[in-house]
Amino acid sequence: MGALGGVFFASYTQLSPSMWVAPLIISVAVVIVGGIGSIIGTLVVAHIIGFLEVIVVATLAPELRGVFTMLLIIGVLVTRPQGLFGREEL
Repeated sequence: MGALGGVFFASYTQLSPSMWVAPLIISVAVVIVGGIGSIIGTLVVAHIIGFLEVIVVATLAPELRGVFTMLLIIGVLVTRPQGLFGREEL
């Protein structure tokens, strides 16, 4: 099914080896900010980052798409290194 989906996807778009780098970076950011091992945190932060990126692209500039996500990562890691919903290791 995955190969068939790839064939249909490739028939109407241009493929490149680095096309999945941006979604991978966003997914790692979601897991880090939400807290590694916290499914609820991951779901909540995925919505926050999604809404944040849509608002940035729609109101400000599309070039700033990942900037606020990275600022969110830095802010959370400075204040709560375990993530928003993560538990502190003993």
